[in-house]
Amino acid sequence: MLGAAALGLAALAGWGAWRDRAGPPPTRPIPTAPGFRRLDTGASASGADLLTLGLDAGKPPEPMPREALCAALFREDVPGVPVAVFTDYRCPTCPALASRLRGLGGPALSITWHEWPILGPTSVFSAKVALAAGLQGRHDEMHAHLTRRFLRPSEAGAREAAEAMRLDAERLVADMQGPAVAARIAETARLAALFGFRGTPSAVVGATATEGLVDAGTLRRLAEAGAGPCRG
Repeated sequence: MLGAAALGLAALAGWGAWRDRAGPPPTRPIPTAPGFRRLDTGASASGADLLTLGLDAGKPPEPMPREALCAALFREDVPGVPVAVFTDYRCPTCPALASRLRGLGGPALSITWHEWPILGPTSVFSAKVALAAGLQGRHDEMHAHLTRRFLRPSEAGAREAAEAMRLDAERLVADMQGPAVAARIAETARLAALFGFRGTPSAVVGATATEGLVDAGTLRRLAEAGAGPCRG
């Protein structure tokens, strides 16, 4: 039995080493996002009916011009392979994907976080808080804060989050209901539709769209493949 177990462990180690050396699995073009490809990993994602977001799930969206798509998808204009991550604060595996990306060895990454609140009213409320914080230049810090802590979906909860980040709480509460936040949520929903995402976490790494909790080895190979059509 010990011998069989040792052989099994060796086989798993060999498989892991082979997988890390291998190239990315096959991809297919995304008609509504020219220049990008989709990776099928079999990883599960937390999803919701896209009809609840005002999208027609039976009708493919119109392609977005390349320049506009790149500007909306990769907002962080810093050196590195551009990565766009679509998250929901109630998504159980989103923090794990974020952790893998942050700890990824290889090329430097330039990560843009997209608030895609598809898992109910609490998700929508938290996304609005994060995006309103972004209007004060603190989206990423608020995103990290809300990922670690439960936010009460109330004005008091929003104020507490703002005060924890030393933001203008009055402005944040007002901005949550403003047109800029609503436009960003709508834009993210359109981007998700263009890439055919069905749930969170989803991401675009360089030129490749992924869905679910993708393993670190695959993420590394996608990053090593280059910056993709937006910065290629």
